[in-house]
Amino acid sequence: NIVGGIMYNFHVMQRNRTDNGNNNSQEYLKNKYFRKAVEMFNDQKTLRALTYFKKVYELDKYHKPTNKYIKHINQSYALFLTAKIHESKKQYVKAIKFYKQSIPLFPDSKNKIKKIRIKLQYIIRDLEIKGIRAYNKAKYAECIQIFEKLKVIDPKNNKVQLYLPRAKKRYNALKKLGNI
Repeated sequence: NIVGGIMYNFHVMQRNRTDNGNNNSQEYLKNKYFRKAVEMFNDQKTLRALTYFKKVYELDKYHKPTNKYIKHINQSYALFLTAKIHESKKQYVKAIKFYKQSIPLFPDSKNKIKKIRIKLQYIIRDLEIKGIRAYNKAKYAECIQIFEKLKVIDPKNNKVQLYLPRAKKRYNALKKLGNI
């Protein structure tokens, strides 16, 4: 009589996942962190995503997708910080421009833009008057500059929509004639 049997260790995979010295373990962690980072990134939890991307980077400095995400986040974060600096210096129009560029990764930028635009409501009428005066005096470059500024503050402003394209058209026509 011959008696035989087969044994299988069901805990082999689990051991590989937790053994830090094992290559399979590092690969598992890298994939786990990367998936979590992408999930956070897609949920617009950018800074939390960055912490997971950094964990992947620590495991594999040459992981191209991670490096692309980190670069993209860092660039957007630099725009966000630049906007905050301009806002702190009360350079609100510049701040709005930088916040707008950072919105895709830092959705709180929308709220910051709203707050700034509310602060600047008091100068809208003054800018409209200055822009129209410049237009009527054929100072089209000045008019364009004023209405571009107003457009950042109040994108749906009727005066901007009316005068800015006209001023640009006249400015370009005078430029072609050599009168500017």
